[in-house]
Amino acid sequence: MRSLRFVLAGPGALGLSLSWALCRMGHRCVGVQGHGASGTARARVRLKTTSIVPGREGVAFDLLLIAVPDDAIATVCRAWSRSSHGWHGRFAIHASGALSSEILEPLRRRGAHCGSFHPLTSLPRASFEPGLFAGVTFGVEGDAAFRTLARSLVAGLRGRVLHLSPATKAAYHLAACLSSGYLLAYLTLISEAFEQKASMKPGQSMDGFLDLASATLRNAERAGLQRSLTGPILRADLGTLQLHEKVLRRMPDVYRTAYRILAEKLLDLGERSGRLKGAAARRVRRHFSRLPMGKIR
Repeated sequence: MRSLRFVLAGPGALGLSLSWALCRMGHRCVGVQGHGASGTARARVRLKTTSIVPGREGVAFDLLLIAVPDDAIATVCRAWSRSSHGWHGRFAIHASGALSSEILEPLRRRGAHCGSFHPLTSLPRASFEPGLFAGVTFGVEGDAAFRTLARSLVAGLRGRVLHLSPATKAAYHLAACLSSGYLLAYLTLISEAFEQKASMKPGQSMDGFLDLASATLRNAERAGLQRSLTGPILRADLGTLQLHEKVLRRMPDVYRTAYRILAEKLLDLGERSGRLKGAAARRVRRHFSRLPMGKIR
């Protein structure tokens, strides 16, 4: 694809990392808009560009990339929509996972092609690693011209496209959060419960559980989810399940409810994959059918 001239509005971790990756593809950042002096200065140096102000930019560009916090997107959009230059043929996109491109309507009315472009990855800080977005899925939503552009951009980043509709963005972002930050909260909940039972110091077991979770996710990525299933449910090991439930009887309801929901989903996955079948599957399903939701007898 042809080289694009783009403006970055919001030089935070995601905006700066994504802009750096686009520059490595051969695109050129011609301006950066930011509020924090240090972050903007860092972006100017990294992207070899200059500061820019909406309406007084004085520079030609093809694409506006908005990577500010969700609550600030509408404000940034309105500021750029008031600029005197024309928007026909230009692109305006934002990197929010939760919001759709409908929030860019002021720019769409000016003639811009609009969309949302969200990488499903974790970026607590800016990263400048080559191939940072290789293999990463991008949630893409917007008008037809933008979707065509997005496919080219994602291909250049060696990522994958997941096409979304405006109505699905909030659900998509909830799923993303549950797969990322909430996953760490889940592991913390697990380690804290175990450490309390084992009279350990807080945080003493976390490294081990993080390593186990990392190995499980690597296996699922390499071999596929179904071939990576493990545990007593897959082995139809009812004695071990009963030991687990004995521990859960002395724990708060939240743990028992979570256990029941997750165990039944794992049972479904085991049967669907063919790893658990016949008499073994029936024994495990009968075992769980006798347990009231949220209660371990």
